[in-house]
Amino acid sequence: MYRMKRSLRRVASRNDNQEKNKTGFTLIEFLVTTSIIMIMLGVVITYSQQGESINKLNRNIERISFDIRRVENLSMQTKQIDNQKICGWGIHFDLSKEDGDKKYIIFADYCDSTTLMGNHYYDPGEEKETIKLSNGIVIKEVNIQDIVFVPPEPNLFLVALDTAFMSDGDKGNIIVGSETGKLSKTITIDWIGNLNSK
Repeated sequence: MYRMKRSLRRVASRNDNQEKNKTGFTLIEFLVTTSIIMIMLGVVITYSQQGESINKLNRNIERISFDIRRVENLSMQTKQIDNQKICGWGIHFDLSKEDGDKKYIIFADYCDSTTLMGNHYYDPGEEKETIKLSNGIVIKEVNIQDIVFVPPEPNLFLVALDTAFMSDGDKGNIIVGSETGKLSKTITIDWIGNLNSK
């Protein structure tokens, strides 16, 4: 008899557990779970968008630095284009023009036919390549208009915004950032050509 009562209790408790398991989520439990999932999803999306912006900014900083080194290397080659002798290569920034904050120009500094020297800054018609920055990335500020490398060493000329040459010890700054204004980095070039970005 005792055993029979015990087995009946076991069956009854199993039935109670099965009944409890059949009830599922309550509305409050469902809402709390959904809220937690939505918060976590929002954090992940925000983090991935910010990470993408940082990567884009870093890629453009690297591209500008690479192009500065590229024009330095180009200046060590003696070359002629369209029967015009080249006396140097440079990069030109002009934020005053439309879309000037979203691109820069690589140019060849042509030699003057009488002096066989270049003027060490950009003149219209000397452009060889226009480099566009990634969507959402702009050049926010510069204190230089031109970076020009002249052979044979090559020598570096930094041209300020007022077209005056910067003196030894001066540094050129190029501030690149997101259009929204949240992120920015500065490329610094000194008068001997050392590059630094921070």
